[in-house]
Amino acid sequence: MILVKLSRMNPALRALRAMNTCHIIIEIALSSVVVCTLFGQSQVTLRFEVSSVKRNTTTEAHIRDFAVQPGGRFISTNATVRLLIQNAYQLRGFQVLGGPNWIDSDGYDIDARPTPEVEITKAQTWKMLQSLLEERFALRTHLETRELPLYLLEVEKSGAKLPVPKEGACTPPGQPVAQGQEALMPCGTAAVSITPKETRLVGGRVSIAELARILTTLLGRQVIDKTALTPFFDVNLLFSPDQATGVVSDLATAYKASPDPNTVTIFTALREQLGLKLSSDKGPTSVLVIDSVQRPYDN
Repeated sequence: MILVKLSRMNPALRALRAMNTCHIIIEIALSSVVVCTLFGQSQVTLRFEVSSVKRNTTTEAHIRDFAVQPGGRFISTNATVRLLIQNAYQLRGFQVLGGPNWIDSDGYDIDARPTPEVEITKAQTWKMLQSLLEERFALRTHLETRELPLYLLEVEKSGAKLPVPKEGACTPPGQPVAQGQEALMPCGTAAVSITPKETRLVGGRVSIAELARILTTLLGRQVIDKTALTPFFDVNLLFSPDQATGVVSDLATAYKASPDPNTVTIFTALREQLGLKLSSDKGPTSVLVIDSVQRPYDN
């Protein structure tokens, strides 16, 4: 199994990791609380008490992992600087602009720990990661609003075809998986599964907002919901990775996947399987621009 986590591990990722199949999972979970903090003014600088940063020269390039542990400890394996920035500031990839080529290729192992006596929230951990990037990588950035390409998620003229949620298709939030029971996706969460033969966007009892979220991750552009649809639905979208779904396409290549050549693109799959379409547009987008960054010394 190969797992690539673009953010902290959520229950969906844990469920798919527990399944007895081989998958590559692409997942991003953003915290609106931290985003609000980013675009406001913080009066307190939070820092890890101790941290270790080392260049990773052994892990395969497509395997990048990190986690926030209870108490605020942050651990990464082979994480790129751009990936660290995305999560420290809780931004999508298309919202982080600039920087030298090495921030997308060099991987770093980080073990950073806060003061043990202090109760640390996950939001505070991300703020401490910002400080670590500024101090160890000499990261300097500024915020801008730019007009960027985006997609509008709309209903096809023929109408939406959202599958009604099935009982037992997903695990209710907080419900433990019994020993010997098949691990299912948590209800309300979508993710992408890549196997040697196919790529699917899967989820049980998801909302249109969740679908827009995962499509934003796949396409590298903001996807804005214009459907006005409110029902929950199951999704099991079979599609073929292509240039538009760059992250998935790169991982499928690394995984040596060879899907059916007759499989349709994500755009066609949405129309044919869900009765939805993506229309290209432009709109103001908040972005973080990298002014300067340096390779750190190992410690």
